[in-house]
Amino acid sequence: MKCYLAQFPGSQCYDSYFGFSDPPNFSKALLCFEDQKTWPYLVVMYLNGQGIPRDVHKAEQWFAAGQTMAPVDWPGEWTAAELSSLKQAIDEARSTPNKGSSPIDLCADVLTGTTLGLDYCTAIGELVSERQLSEMIATTRAGLGSADALIFDGVVASFKAYQEADKNRAYLAWIGGTIRNMRSMGQAKLIRDDFSGLVEKTIIKRDLKPADQVAFQAADTVLNRAYREDLQGSDPAYKKSARRRSFNG
Repeated sequence: MKCYLAQFPGSQCYDSYFGFSDPPNFSKALLCFEDQKTWPYLVVMYLNGQGIPRDVHKAEQWFAAGQTMAPVDWPGEWTAAELSSLKQAIDEARSTPNKGSSPIDLCADVLTGTTLGLDYCTAIGELVSERQLSEMIATTRAGLGSADALIFDGVVASFKAYQEADKNRAYLAWIGGTIRNMRSMGQAKLIRDDFSGLVEKTIIKRDLKPADQVAFQAADTVLNRAYREDLQGSDPAYKKSARRRSFNG
């Protein structure tokens, strides 16, 4: 996903702004975006007061400067609706200078009209979520004994391998469509959310319920049905890999 985002102007600043590796550092991000003249983020940061006191005038200046930069291609050509949304946020901030306002989010509030914009925002959200997952895994592991930590490491490794394989499967299943990236990242999110919930329930909260033979058989039936449905329409390489993993336990 970082490779995908690297094609966009200002991408070297994203880690500081969004916190892909560590929590966000807005002061560092602001300097980076100013150096790269990545005007959409500068508009948002000055409107939100991120890394610097709120400055609507500066936001207006960067918005005006952005209209003179050719081409206006971040990420992709801006639509009239997207530009209007950003301009409206500036106008609202200017008309109520002494009132607090909700932070502007480029992805949630502006880049909602094109497939490229949605792909872009989905990739950002995925990287942030993966960092949060890594933090949760590290915190959980720190609370385990040495023997349990080794078992947990194996579970995490299996989860990551499965997540990557199924993300690739979803991408290939939608290879001919413009939403293939979103489908792939959406599948990764589905698996990550499920794993996070399982870790929270079984290790953090220790909220396990005893299961009898009937419950195990019912779960096995559901799992087998999901497995068969998962293989339908999949490419041969994925089917072979999935069967090999299943037979190997």
